[in-house]
Amino acid sequence: MRAVGLLSLTAIAINGMIGSRIFVLPATVAKLLGPLSPLAYLISGVAIVLIVLCFAEVGSRFERAGGPYLYAREAFGSLFRARGLAGARSVAQGAVVKTRVSM
Repeated sequence: MRAVGLLSLTAIAINGMIGSRIFVLPATVAKLLGPLSPLAYLISGVAIVLIVLCFAEVGSRFERAGGPYLYAREAFGSLFRARGLAGARSVAQGAVVKTRVSM
C-alpha cells in the first residue's frame, strides 16, 4: 500500500502555493506596466544574472561553506560576530540610507 506521509503532503502544499503564484505574477505585472512588462522581466533577468555573478565571484574567494552568512561575517568582522545577522543588516541599511541622503 502506498501512502502520502507528512513530509510529502507538506511539500505538495508548498508546491501548490508557489506554483499558483507563478501564474498570477505575470498578470499583475502586465496590469501595472502594460506593454512594458516584457521589458521589466528582461531588466529583472539581467539584474538577477549580475547578482548571481557577484555571488559566484565572492564564493570563489572562500574555501569553506557558508554562503551569505560567511561573506557577511568576513566583511563586517567583529561587528557581525557581536550583533549577528541582524546587526550586519542594520549596518548595511544604514549605509544605503546615508548614500541616498547624500545624493
